[in-house]
Amino acid sequence: MMYLKPILSISLLFVVFSTSYAQSAGYLDENFGDNGVVVTNAYNKSEYANAVALKSDGRIVIGGWISVNSDADLILAQYLEDGSLDESFSDDGLFWINFPASDDYLNDIVVQEDGKIIFTGTTHGSDNSDIIVGRVNTDGSLDNTFSNDGMLVIDIDVYDFGRAVCLQDDGKILVAGYCQPSSGINLVLCRLNTDGTFDNTFGSNGKIIYDVNWESEDFMNDVVVYEGNIFVSGYIFEGFSNRTPGGVAVVKFDEEGNVVSDFGDDGLAFVELDAVYQVYIAGSKIAINQDGIYVAATRRDYDFYGDSDVTLINFLHNGYPNEEFGIHGIVYLEMVVESDAVGIALQSDGKIITAGKMYTDYESTDSFVARFLPNGELDADFGEYYGVAIVDVSPGDMDRFNDVCLQDDHKIVACGDADFGDVNFSIARLYSGLEVGTPEIRPDIFSGIDVRNPVVAHQLEMIFHLQEATDVEAQLFDINGRDLGTVFRESYEKGMCKKTVHLNTGLPQGIYIMQLTVNGERKSYRLIVQ
Repeated sequence: MMYLKPILSISLLFVVFSTSYAQSAGYLDENFGDNGVVVTNAYNKSEYANAVALKSDGRIVIGGWISVNSDADLILAQYLEDGSLDESFSDDGLFWINFPASDDYLNDIVVQEDGKIIFTGTTHGSDNSDIIVGRVNTDGSLDNTFSNDGMLVIDIDVYDFGRAVCLQDDGKILVAGYCQPSSGINLVLCRLNTDGTFDNTFGSNGKIIYDVNWESEDFMNDVVVYEGNIFVSGYIFEGFSNRTPGGVAVVKFDEEGNVVSDFGDDGLAFVELDAVYQVYIAGSKIAINQDGIYVAATRRDYDFYGDSDVTLINFLHNGYPNEEFGIHGIVYLEMVVESDAVGIALQSDGKIITAGKMYTDYESTDSFVARFLPNGELDADFGEYYGVAIVDVSPGDMDRFNDVCLQDDHKIVACGDADFGDVNFSIARLYSGLEVGTPEIRPDIFSGIDVRNPVVAHQLEMIFHLQEATDVEAQLFDINGRDLGTVFRESYEKGMCKKTVHLNTGLPQGIYIMQLTVNGERKSYRLIVQ
C-alpha cells in the first residue's frame, strides 16, 4: 500500500488489465530475438553481463565476465539489431580476453562515435587489484593505438576497482571507481587522452583520489558528464565493522578536476538511507537531464538479510534533494519480497526508467523494468503491473537486469544474466510508447485529471481540466483484478469540472484500482479507501 514515511513509499500491486495496444509501453518487442528476449550461452560456460551500450548503426554491445575453470575473464558480445550475434565482430560475436593468473571483471562500457568500444573493470591478483581500461576495434580486435596494445592497467593503491567509464565531448575518457588505501575507501577518477595516456591537465597527472567524507568508505559506481561538469555517484558509509548505515552520494567536479564547492554540501549531494554497504557495490547509477540528477539505488534494512527495496533519488542541480519529487527527493518501490535497482535511463519526455531484479519467492528472481513519471509516481501506463514490466527470463530460477539504455527509436534495451544451470547473458527489448509509427497511450489526455487520495467516507473527489470535450468511463477493480463494476460513465465539455463520486458504502477499507477510459485510451489509478 502507499503510505508516508520520510519518503514516498509505493507498493506494487499485481493487477493485470487487458489492453488493445499490441505495442504498448512496457511490453516486449516481438521482433527482437525470441519474442523480445535473447539468451546467450558463450562456449558452454557461465557468463554475467554488467553493462549495455548501443552503436549508431543499431548494434547492441553487452559486457561482463565469463567463468572459466574457477577463474574470471573479460567478455564482450555484439548483436545485430534483431538480437542475433554479429559474426563480423571477433568472428562469432564474442570477444574474450584474460590476464594470466588473475580474475578479471568488466564492469562498464561506452561506444565512441567511430564504433570502437571502451571498457573498464578490475583485474585481481593474489594480493592486489588494479583498474583496467581497454579499447576494442569494430571488428572485435584489441585497438593497438590505445595504450600501445589496447589495454591499460591503472595502479592507484593496493586494491583498486574500475566501476564506470564515459566520454567527454572532446573524446577524452573518464574512468571512475574506488581504491582502498591504508585507511578507508576513496573515490578514484581518472581522465585519459584518446590514445590511452593520462591527461596531465586533469587532477594530479590525470588522476584524482578523493575522500568523499572524512575516513568514510566511498564505493563510487558511476560517472557522467553534464554541461562540462563531471558527476560521480556511489554509496558511502562510515565503516565496515559496525555496518553503520550510510547513503547515496554524488560528487561534482569541474572540467579540471576540482570539486565544485557550491554544489550541495561543499561539492557533495547526499541522502541517508537505512541500509548497509554490501548492496550498493553494484548500484547507485546516475543519469542527468535539465530537471535534475537521478540515482537508482537500493534500500536495505539495517539487518543485511532484511528486506530491500528499489530506491529512486532526485537531486536538483544545486546538489540538494528535490522536495517535489516523492517525499524529500526519494521514492521507494516495494515489491513482493525483495527488489534491487541497478540501471537507470531518462526518456526524452522526462520519464525515468530503472531496471533490476525482484524476488518472486526466496529462491528465485525475475528481471524487471520500471518507469516513473517526472514527479516520482509510477507510470501506470507502462507494463502489465502498474508501472512495472516483469521479464521472467529463466522461470523458477534466478535472473536479473544489471543495466538499461534507450535506442534512438526510444525502445528500451535491458541486459543482465539468467540461470539455466550455467548462467547466461540475457537481453530484452521493450516498447516505450514513444516509437515513431507505433500506437501510443498519450499521457497528455490524462494530465488534466486529478484523482484525490485517500477516499474518505466513500466520497471520491475528482477534478477534470480538459482541453476538449470527451467521454469518460471509470471501472473499479480489487487488488486481485476482480471487476467491481462501473463507477460512472459520462460526457464532459471542455474546461474544468469537479466531480464527487459516491462509492458503495459496503466497500471495505483497502486498496483498489480505478481504470479510466478516455476516448478509448486507458489509465489506472490507485485508490486508498479509508
